[in-house]
Amino acid sequence: MSELTLLGLGTVGGGVARACAREGSPWAVGRALVRDRCKPRAVALPDGALTTSADEALDGTGPVVEVLGGELPAANLIAAALERGRPVVTANKGAIAAQGPRLFALARRHGVGLGIEACVGGGVPVIAALRQLAGGQRLTAVGGVINGTTNAILGAMEAGYSYDEALARAQAAGFAEPDPSTDVEGHDAAAKLAILAALAFGVYVAPATIPRRPLTDVTPADLRWAAAHGARIKYVARAARAAGGDLAAVEPAAVPLADALAAPDGPGNAIRIEGDLIGATTLSGPGAGAEPTAGALLGDLAAIAGGALTLDYPAPDLAPAAVRPLPARYAVRLPHAADPAALGHNARWTRDGDGWLGIVEGATAADLGPAARAAGGGLFRCDLPALD
Repeated sequence: MSELTLLGLGTVGGGVARACAREGSPWAVGRALVRDRCKPRAVALPDGALTTSADEALDGTGPVVEVLGGELPAANLIAAALERGRPVVTANKGAIAAQGPRLFALARRHGVGLGIEACVGGGVPVIAALRQLAGGQRLTAVGGVINGTTNAILGAMEAGYSYDEALARAQAAGFAEPDPSTDVEGHDAAAKLAILAALAFGVYVAPATIPRRPLTDVTPADLRWAAAHGARIKYVARAARAAGGDLAAVEPAAVPLADALAAPDGPGNAIRIEGDLIGATTLSGPGAGAEPTAGALLGDLAAIAGGALTLDYPAPDLAPAAVRPLPARYAVRLPHAADPAALGHNARWTRDGDGWLGIVEGATAADLGPAARAAGGGLFRCDLPALD
């Protein structure tokens, strides 16, 4: 049995520790970095395993599992482990999205593995799929439903709960943090999308440059409208290659029921990869939770131990890619008292409930958002076929 070092023993770290304690596991937790050694924990570790010293945690051999979360100090601890010649696997999409080029360069320099399967998709093996697919063809687009918290909230709203009630249910289930802003304002999805774009296109995308719209743009009326038109509203992240620069966005979108991106329920994810040879393929599965994430982390450890884990990641000296908003069809909702002409875009308007619903072709959320908000309304991307 081989020992590993855990950096963090929260929800995901606890899941890793429990998995290691199961009969037949090839791994055991030898050391775990925590903030408070006296805090009651639901998982038992050997005497002396807990430490509050990063130096003590990193002073050893064997792989390191980083599940602290947040860019710093996590990225620096990953770097320190790699510099010591210790392979690392992580679920930290914030650290990889922001500092992936530096960290992968360190891994290459010291000849050790850096596994990031758990950073995107939880139990969905999208990183492995990208590693295989990007090697044999030009990939043209990647993205999908990649945030389990927002998907769980939308599902509860479909069931009749208000946004606040749906958020509270997601928090009670452990899908949403007490401060949900990272999820519902799109920061989590933007970080994951930056990682997917790096692996699919070989470019570094700064997560802060990806246009985002908050989940709160979606109202119960929007969900009803989508259902009446054979669709579900999902929180979709998408990046695509195009002449003149990469396109990207994180925003609510009405997706046809026949589309696999409409299928995930609860904290599920669905991630689509498009390429010249494969056309489009979609992977789906559990996108959040301690057990699926722990499974992805331990899977990366097995790949590293077998010498099979290699990833091409943009070099540190590569300039960030220029990101443009993603043009699309949008549905704009305005109150009845508003003047649709104030939107400043041609649209096909219909009465919907106590307001107006307009379909605008080939626009961006940046173009439409300010005017829609000024008129007391909102908008969502409409991935439905052309509507009469």
